[in-house]
Amino acid sequence: MAETNAVSMKLPQFWADRAKIWFAQAESQFVLRNITAEITKYHHLLAALQNDVAITLTDFFEHVPDENPYTALKLSLLKKYTHTDLEKAEMIRSMPDIGDRKPSDLMDSCWLCVLLDKQCLICL
Repeated sequence: MAETNAVSMKLPQFWADRAKIWFAQAESQFVLRNITAEITKYHHLLAALQNDVAITLTDFFEHVPDENPYTALKLSLLKKYTHTDLEKAEMIRSMPDIGDRKPSDLMDSCWLCVLLDKQCLICL
């Protein structure tokens, strides 16, 4: 009979605006706690989703795959909450000009966005 060990862990709520960073941190927690089972990762991820995020994936939850449910949910979240290279290029193309501001002023604005944990088009 296989022995299992309970591992205490609670991931922070999912960051829809910083999904890739959130997954990097979550997967680091899985490594540190030696969590390798897809189903265990899936349930930790599911528990970290806010209601408004989970609602956007209703179709997924109606048909959760039996194999690799964590990977499938991760890919669904990344697809929904990250931008493609084409979308990023379009955002950059549509950015307002910096006008007569100095590049250092632009950098200061970007750092302020980071410190306030806000995403702004000028700082992408």
